[in-house]
Amino acid sequence: DYSPTDNVFNNLTRSYGCGSAYSPTAGYCLGGYTSQHTTPNYDGSGGTLALGGMQLFNFADKSWSNISSAGTSASGWNVWPVFQYVPVYGKSGVIVVIGGDTPTNQNDGNDGFGQEPLRPMSNVTVYDIYNQRWLSQTATGDVPLGRLEACFVGAQGGDNSTYEM
Repeated sequence: DYSPTDNVFNNLTRSYGCGSAYSPTAGYCLGGYTSQHTTPNYDGSGGTLALGGMQLFNFADKSWSNISSAGTSASGWNVWPVFQYVPVYGKSGVIVVIGGDTPTNQNDGNDGFGQEPLRPMSNVTVYDIYNQRWLSQTATGDVPLGRLEACFVGAQGGDNSTYEM
């Protein structure tokens, strides 16, 4: 059980607009941004700032870590991507990331995210949880245009060999 008053949540830079998902062992939050509206004690001097990395919360030991987001976009910044945990691939499952905004620098939030071209939906980024590495895949066919805050759902196939998204 967790409570917002638990010490594990103190001094946490809170992200808004991150891609988020959870597995049986951890919660994940890629990128997003922070400001004086999201994080207590943030002085606001930097305005709205994109956050790098992917925050991981380990459910077993209630610990936080930050995983590099290098390779998730050209800049490493990610805002409003959509996430899906897929349990049937890899030893511990994978997280699939599509869409969102990839700001060119950390301060792009001060001008409004979504002003630059959105990440193409054909750019599919995958995080292999067991091997702790980012992979990239290109979707082909009738791929939708880039989106912010898209809906992304998935369902495991009846024989556990597929996962439809």
